[in-house]
Amino acid sequence: MGIVAKHAKELVPVSWSRLPQKRRVVRLFVLVGSLCGMARGEPSQPLRVRAQLSRAPYYVRQSITLQVSVIAQGERPTVIPPKIVDADVTPLGTDLKQVSSSGIGSLVFERNQFISRYRVVPRRAGVLKIPAISVRLGDRMGKSEPISVPIENVPQSGRPDSFLGGVGPFEVTAEVSPSSIPIGQVLDFRIRVTGPAALGMTQPPAIGRHPELSPGLRIEPEPVEAVAEPPSRVFRYRLRPTRAGQLVIPPVAITAFDPTLRRYMTKVSPSVAVRVVDVRRFDPSTLKYVPMPLSDTTWPRNFVAATVGGLVLITSVGTWLGLRRSNRLRRSRHAAFRHLAQLLRDLDGSLTASETGRRLTEGLGEYLFVACSRPRGVLTPGEARQGIASATGSDELGSRAERLIAHCDQAQYAIEGPSTTALLEEAKRLFDALGQTRGGAEGGNGAESRVFEKPREAAETANP
Repeated sequence: MGIVAKHAKELVPVSWSRLPQKRRVVRLFVLVGSLCGMARGEPSQPLRVRAQLSRAPYYVRQSITLQVSVIAQGERPTVIPPKIVDADVTPLGTDLKQVSSSGIGSLVFERNQFISRYRVVPRRAGVLKIPAISVRLGDRMGKSEPISVPIENVPQSGRPDSFLGGVGPFEVTAEVSPSSIPIGQVLDFRIRVTGPAALGMTQPPAIGRHPELSPGLRIEPEPVEAVAEPPSRVFRYRLRPTRAGQLVIPPVAITAFDPTLRRYMTKVSPSVAVRVVDVRRFDPSTLKYVPMPLSDTTWPRNFVAATVGGLVLITSVGTWLGLRRSNRLRRSRHAAFRHLAQLLRDLDGSLTASETGRRLTEGLGEYLFVACSRPRGVLTPGEARQGIASATGSDELGSRAERLIAHCDQAQYAIEGPSTTALLEEAKRLFDALGQTRGGAEGGNGAESRVFEKPREAAETANP
């Protein structure tokens, strides 16, 4: 028995007695060479990678096939998809071709060509540069040579109005549903284009300008349905016939540029017929008018009485709900102002500017929660302006609240901000103005409108 190296990481036993003498000598030399290479730690050879494009010429929006082939043994190498500027790249699939095969006894050596294909669609004219494509198989790597090819615009001469921008072969079909409808109902008309040329068709055909189209037919285009692989485009239209009879949608011509023949090719969809049924018209002469019999019933009076009673009940309930809501709002405003008064009593000049700013921000946020149900949380200057203006109906007070919260933020987070005294003075002036607004809105007396004067004096004397 002996051993044969399938590759540098695998040894396979082989029965040497089954091999002829000369072949055993040759295999022995191969084995010894492999083992020597493994002992010396020779690096693995790079993979052979080749990238090639389909035949020229190349045009904008043309479907170009990029083929990447690798010669390797064992499993399929990993191909890193290329990133090409000004082009769309879509994988198409893989393939495998056997290059060579050899064996030593029961051990078989195979070399395969692994193929990966991609669809490349250029978006503009110029030089299309495809970078080197990397391939990896275990610890072995390889790269292809970069490719540069010129991309042309389709020619202007000979371009018909039915050209939709596609380049390459295509097929076109048409269908409509339903096949029979009443007059005025909507039809769903579809033109389906399949093939590589569909990738470049960016605009639908203008079927409304067809000379053979039935008059009185309303046409509304709908969004295009696009599929990348296999390439297809479905152009949809909503058709509404306004005349009864046999409606025939004539063939629609679609043109694409053939890069092989270097000329424009036009194909037409089949015509589609629809039966439009007229709706039976209304004949007023067929109506029979029967006089209403008179009777001594009391239901009209009962109906009027019930209606009046219902209106009175609805008005009473609405008035009660309005008064209840007004009282609840008044109580919430009283509670909000009591909270602000307590806040000013708790603040004095001994606190730092940062702590004073934090408490003023939280206090004004709590005021807005009680007064107008604003959710508790961080209060920004913009939110303070909007909340105070909504609660008091005064944009000027909203702007003052915005400035106060902005100064509180500066005191908390800026390197240099307003002092404690300045924050307290500004807060007292704002709170006094809020108290005066509350007193004017609710008809309160002067004592209520000056609910914040006492805390202001206490704070002023706290910092002589």
